[in-house]
Amino acid sequence: MASTLSKAGMTRRLRNGVPMLGAAALLLSACGSATGASGASDETAGLSAELSATPSQTQPAIPAAPATGNPSANAPVQQVLPAVQVREITSGADVDLASLTVASKPTLVWAWAPHCPYCNAEAPKVNDFAENNAAGVTVVGVGTQDSFREAEEFVAKHDLKQPAMVWDESFESWQVMRINSMPTFILLSASGEMLLRVAGKFPEEQIRALI
Repeated sequence: MASTLSKAGMTRRLRNGVPMLGAAALLLSACGSATGASGASDETAGLSAELSATPSQTQPAIPAAPATGNPSANAPVQQVLPAVQVREITSGADVDLASLTVASKPTLVWAWAPHCPYCNAEAPKVNDFAENNAAGVTVVGVGTQDSFREAEEFVAKHDLKQPAMVWDESFESWQVMRINSMPTFILLSASGEMLLRVAGKFPEEQIRALI
């Protein structure tokens, strides 16, 4: 009897462990789902497929959200940086996020959060890329979720100078751009067309092929 109970208990533990292993695998490519200041997810159910995207998966065009019964959720995603008030981390000045784009150059958006270990791991790569390609692409790092002080520490820790590093306390920019994990990289053409969208590791080679 004891042997039978032991085997049954082991079976239950193995079965219960499977979802946890699956979740751990997803977290290897990017930090968890992005949430607003309240901690609740601000994304629609139609974006669940993006949550499981690996660093090698890209979305070469901005799709319209699937029908959900909510008219606002069925509109195409905005294809330029949203007109949202953000705060420059270095100067502390308030700026319009949309004003950070340069008309003649593509823009690379880097969505990050100070607490995210993957954002910390990719930061030096993004900084080097921004410094070496300043003439050809504008790199904008949009952070949120934690505190402004933590954002300042993140920028200082990685000595981020070339990317335009800003802080969105409202989380609005991530909502508009449908960012639901970090780091996320979005490459926009000079005309505002989305060329690349990747969650996870910095896709430098893919970006270079498009700019």
